[in-house]
Amino acid sequence: GGFTQAVTNLRQQDFEVFMPMRDLSVRHARQIKQVKRPIFPNYLFVRFDPEQANWRAINSTRGVVRLVCFQANKPTIVPQPLIDGLMARCDSEHILLPLDDLQIGERVKLISGAFAEFTGKIETFIGDDTVRILLDLMGQTVRADIIRHDLDRLNEIGAK
Repeated sequence: GGFTQAVTNLRQQDFEVFMPMRDLSVRHARQIKQVKRPIFPNYLFVRFDPEQANWRAINSTRGVVRLVCFQANKPTIVPQPLIDGLMARCDSEHILLPLDDLQIGERVKLISGAFAEFTGKIETFIGDDTVRILLDLMGQTVRADIIRHDLDRLNEIGAK
């Protein structure tokens, strides 16, 4: 899509681009497929020195709509700790790694699978990659064993 085209074209212009992705399980025609999707749909991060004139080329790059600017003609700076934190949670291909520091009692959101977008509370851990959570489904508390990869913290990066 336009994303990958934007990333490729920006890299060809020697811009450093970061587009964190996550693996999701998507149900399609009775099959579940693993797909990669951006954590921030329609956005990517580009590193550049705003004092350099060449950043204006970003707006005319194929696949790019425009730089996010809150002030006229001044690109918005994303705080470096936010980017560093995101990068620390990604592998070398910018794929978000599953959380390895979840706690019992913590509230989580399911990001893929049959219960995507539902929230729950961690009850216990089963093996290395499975978490038993208590889901609130239509007023009933339901236990579900969820692969850690399908969970994200509530109120964290990527959570709505």
